[in-house]
Amino acid sequence: MNTIAKQVTTEILDGIPLAQAMGLTLESYNQQGLTYRVPFELNTNVHQTAFAGSISTLMILTGWALLNIRLREEKLNASVVLAKHQSKFRKPIESEFSAVCLLPSVGNWNAFLEDLYNRRRARLELRVVIDFQGDCAAEFTGSYVAQMNNEGS
Repeated sequence: MNTIAKQVTTEILDGIPLAQAMGLTLESYNQQGLTYRVPFELNTNVHQTAFAGSISTLMILTGWALLNIRLREEKLNASVVLAKHQSKFRKPIESEFSAVCLLPSVGNWNAFLEDLYNRRRARLELRVVIDFQGDCAAEFTGSYVAQMNNEGS
């Protein structure tokens, strides 16, 4: 598996206690995108379905991680934050589930990089879906902002 993807996942688990409590694991990172998985038993609610807070957190972290991985692959030192997001919950989740964030299109990625190089700051919209038994149980659209870090700081 990709070393950078493993490093970013380790940083998430070490730096965000909630991710560790959720049992976040890296399932895959490839030319299509990034997939994180969490066990159902650590992310349930009083209705014995997946907790919406866990679903939301998983989607946010998956988008954030994908952008950080791609920036590091480009050898760019930037900080990433989530500026705004919208989530839709489509159906109850009753067992283990995963979040999938596809890579942005080449055109969107190149426009993002151009803004980042020229303005030292750029915004990228990413879509994450929750896969539950082959269906989209929830979806998320997030606008992430990356800002170049000063060299030597």
